[in-house]
Amino acid sequence: MKQDGINPHDFLEFVHDIDISWLPKDLKLREELIKIKEKKIIFTNGSHAHVENVTKQLGIDGLFDGAFDIVDADFTPKPHLDPYEKLVKKFNINPNQSILIEDIAHNLEQAKNLGMKTCWLENEEAFAKKDSDKSYIDYKIKNLPSFLQEINILKNN
Repeated sequence: MKQDGINPHDFLEFVHDIDISWLPKDLKLREELIKIKEKKIIFTNGSHAHVENVTKQLGIDGLFDGAFDIVDADFTPKPHLDPYEKLVKKFNINPNQSILIEDIAHNLEQAKNLGMKTCWLENEEAFAKKDSDKSYIDYKIKNLPSFLQEINILKNN
């Protein structure tokens, strides 16, 4: 952005202008998110518009207490510490009572440093798997709705 004089808002609009119609509704995820009464925040290196598009396509829109995007982070992306600190402050989050679920393993390190529990949503992308063997990852899961279901069961027992 600084080097080439690219308008960051134009860039975000361009890179998020993608067809996501192939993403199916996730009724199981919706069901498990509804059961969670604690604060739920989306933390993304994307834009708010992208969050809205994806959550609507998945059928989970309206189930979150907020979203923190790259603009909120002053265009400083994860895994830098600054956006995590801004997220915590903006939403008055107690890191010691929080969990960050993330699909890029390396992005979990700063969350752990702040005191959060961390969960890597496993996938086969090389960039996402980098550092997936690190000790700052508390949980590794293959299916988010199933993981949330387990959490919801444990909370209610």
